[in-house]
Amino acid sequence: MSCTESCSYRTGPLWPCSHELCSQHLRPVINDIVNGTDVNCPSCKAPLRHQEIVQWMAEDVERDYIKLCIAKTVQNNTYGYTVCPSCGNGQYHLGGDKSPIVQCELCEKEYCFSDKIIWTADHDCADYSSVSGKMPENVKPCPTCGGRLRYQAGCRRTTCTNNRTRA
Repeated sequence: MSCTESCSYRTGPLWPCSHELCSQHLRPVINDIVNGTDVNCPSCKAPLRHQEIVQWMAEDVERDYIKLCIAKTVQNNTYGYTVCPSCGNGQYHLGGDKSPIVQCELCEKEYCFSDKIIWTADHDCADYSSVSGKMPENVKPCPTCGGRLRYQAGCRRTTCTNNRTRA
């Protein structure tokens, strides 16, 4: 993946090491970033500076990348910051797991802070493992955002209500 003088149009330095990429090799790097893969310089293994690669992303790809970054931050969150699974609005919820119902300030839908899914009248956090600490067989984490996916009896696939990922 290292670029040489024989490559056409080069982007300029992307890494702190000042190595360059040609447009042909840039697309797979962007795809790796959007898919959550850490990217290093192929020559010296220096980490990619994400803020610089954003300038080469298409607008829709940049939006997906930002959503992924937010989802990762929220997934590892201990400060009460949460993102609405319906509209993507971010806000603080000081009640945490002790008071899990959050009403989105933007779309006004209610969702579970602990399980990151739209709140329903029959929602039980114990079914989604946030209280019991273990996940039932019919519940798996979303590969994109970490939210809980509940599989119906006899079904092998489901769709995440947070981001429409099919799993």
